Amino acid sequence: MTQDLETLETCMLIDEFKQDLKSMDNYNTTLEHVLNKYPELQLYSKKYVLPLPADWPGWYYPKTLIAFGWNPSIGIIPEQGPFHVCLNAYEDVVSNFKFFF
Repeated sequence: MTQDLETLETCMLIDEFKQDLKSMDNYNTTLEHVLNKYPELQLYSKKYVLPLPADWPGWYYPKTLIAFGWNPSIGIIPEQGPFHVCLNAYEDVVSNFKFFF
């Protein structure tokens, strides 16, 4: 079961929506678009928590939106996923010790 969760075979693309995702307004527009286009997802998120793994701006801006009271009935948890934490750690090590490598 865990091996299934570690592959992209268990993921489903629900929509393509072109957005820069460079500001809190961009994330607000994107989240509103997805929730308006898929009301089932909004109903699901009222009963269950939806994780939102992402890199720095992808968890910072949605977290800020939630802190400012954006749609409090939706259960979304923005988080920096393990992949991004690991990737950022490698990047920090290489950039700090590039003279060694």
